[in-house]
Amino acid sequence: RRLTLTHRDGGIALEADAYRGSQMVRCLQDFERAAASGKYDLVAFIGHNGLMDAPLAPPARVAGNRTEVAVLCCLSARYFGARLRALGCRPVLMTSQLMYPGAFLLDATIEQWRRGGSTKEIRLAATRAYARNQRISVRAAAGIFA
Repeated sequence: RRLTLTHRDGGIALEADAYRGSQMVRCLQDFERAAASGKYDLVAFIGHNGLMDAPLAPPARVAGNRTEVAVLCCLSARYFGARLRALGCRPVLMTSQLMYPGAFLLDATIEQWRRGGSTKEIRLAATRAYARNQRISVRAAAGIFA
């Protein structure tokens, strides 16, 4: 399913695709194709880390791609980091631990990114949102993000 949302200030549009769990391989392929395409400013993945279950061949890189990416799933830096950098992507938010990938993290990430926040500011916004949601300290939450 696809849902398109426009920010109330009209500055950005978000296309959200939802997949059945049985379609994880297709979901990951679509995510990496979008990230490699160079058509988007920011591409995000949120959900289960399907790369932990099975390897996946990466898509071909598009020359000049500098898409920013956020990957909100368990151990995303380990499983997605090198793959996405090889595609020319610039990770702005990844994870280094097992974690709960709630939509509140995507909201915090997009809002800070929309304001032109640095990678450090984006990670801090996600850290604070995670700490609030999980009722843990900001210090403990900071260890989640790479």
